[in-house]
Amino acid sequence: MARKFIILLNECSLDDKLLLGGKGANLGELMSAGFAVPPGFGLSSSCYDDFLSGNGIETDVLRQMIKATDFDDFEQVKTVTNRIKDSICSGNIPEDMAEEIRDAYLSQGDSPSVAVRSTSAVPDVGISSFPGQKDTFYHVQGIESVLNHIKLCWASF
Repeated sequence: MARKFIILLNECSLDDKLLLGGKGANLGELMSAGFAVPPGFGLSSSCYDDFLSGNGIETDVLRQMIKATDFDDFEQVKTVTNRIKDSICSGNIPEDMAEEIRDAYLSQGDSPSVAVRSTSAVPDVGISSFPGQKDTFYHVQGIESVLNHIKLCWASF
């Protein structure tokens, strides 16, 4: 099956950094060099944008809310970011994307315990780094939990 949304770690390298993000691309590179890396997969960088636009979030919510935010007002910033997070978490992952995620997850074994984490596909320019600012979840089991935790990671952006 041709994949549109999923990249298997054993099929990627540093050349895939913009598609998969630095951590995933480096794991693929380590795998191809023979290091013991657990099997896994990542979502292509377009998945987030596809999810947002498929749920009407990008144009209808994010831009309007961000434009109207007074960033000097901490309470307003907190309220707006919570609304954005709620919009993302209540969205639906498109079925074709969810199916690829489901297939990739189930190919890892019978309800494996996995990590669901965010990474950035932004080129490392040496002046921007955001470690620990995006959520990571460990020991996630079951496809519905994986899909929900993907949305939680996206909401942490």
